[in-house]
Amino acid sequence: MTIQIVVCDTPERRQELHAFRHQIWAAELSAGVPGDAVSRMFDAVDLAAINYGALEENRLIGSIRVTDLRLLENADAIIARYHLQALSEQIGIEAIAHVGRLAVDRHARGGMCLYGLLERAMRDASNRGIRAYCFDCSPYLLRTYEALGAVRTGAAFDDPVMGFKIPLVIINADHAYFRSIRSPLARVLAGSIDESLNETLHDPPAIAWRELHSVNSRLMPSSDPKALLEYIDERLKNEPIDAHNLLSGLSYPQRQQLLARSTVFNAAPRQEVIKAGLREDAVFILLAGTLEVIDEDHPELVLKTLDAGEFFGEMAWLTGAARHNRVIAKSACEILLISADVLRTLQNKTPEIAAIILRNMAATLATRLQAISQRLAPAQALTPALTPALTPALTPALAA
Repeated sequence: MTIQIVVCDTPERRQELHAFRHQIWAAELSAGVPGDAVSRMFDAVDLAAINYGALEENRLIGSIRVTDLRLLENADAIIARYHLQALSEQIGIEAIAHVGRLAVDRHARGGMCLYGLLERAMRDASNRGIRAYCFDCSPYLLRTYEALGAVRTGAAFDDPVMGFKIPLVIINADHAYFRSIRSPLARVLAGSIDESLNETLHDPPAIAWRELHSVNSRLMPSSDPKALLEYIDERLKNEPIDAHNLLSGLSYPQRQQLLARSTVFNAAPRQEVIKAGLREDAVFILLAGTLEVIDEDHPELVLKTLDAGEFFGEMAWLTGAARHNRVIAKSACEILLISADVLRTLQNKTPEIAAIILRNMAATLATRLQAISQRLAPAQALTPALTPALTPALTPALAA
């Protein structure tokens, strides 16, 4: 089916766009948007932005918003949030755009819809003199954007609605980098390269901003699974990898296959790694630091403390249900993320790896359930009628 990319610049098309965003964010992702607030999907930024829609048989199946920073009153705040001070000094704020409000219908994901939206938006922006694009994503989408050529620019931040977000940037002049990772954007941006900018951005002093701030550079190259595996083994060396761990029982080559598809990110103290209510199909392994699982209804109640080597978030990963509890970084943390897409790939290509992971997950859930049963036993013995009242308070401890 042919997908048409259009600018949503009529009142009718804008209304359809806002309703579509609401459907994806509120209904599907369970973001904190009131059910009747389609109007909330329109804000002051939309007045300065260019909104693109992807149409299939004249039905909206995707959207993206591009806003030139020079048109925004809070441009300096955006530069700071995305750690782009050095880049803005090099190329000027007028050459940077913010990309947001990305939404793609479930049936169109993994196809040409996202690529089509980015291609049209970036070609138009390049014609306006835009040379860099800043945006953010949830951890479970990080590998998708890194595969396109985005690089992490610095510390993550907490979005009040969508939770933990990682700041990213794509730079037109990174054409050689796009080719090296076989990014589909290499062809899109090939005709928009400013050779003088390309030379400026890639001289040693100028490119230092990326080497200094990119989490990719500081931790390990995502294209080198051996380096990633060695890094994770080092982080877990004080936690037996074969003791109730998601990687238990995997051979070294099998772990390489899994970790080559995984993502590592950092969280600062008090950052909200998992926001209750959101639908994100990913499971996490804590590599370093300490996390707390917090009851959403009783913020003062710590349901569980997680230490290096433990995994969490598996219930939403398995079921696709909304997250039940919040997970907050108690200290600086490094976290490994494995998405549901990775598990599906493993099930199709290497089912033996998926089987081991699911077995480990089941063993851990059984251990947690046994611990809850033991905690309930005294109450059952004393007053059986109390058990139904206690169970709802204890059950969330199974998982975030």
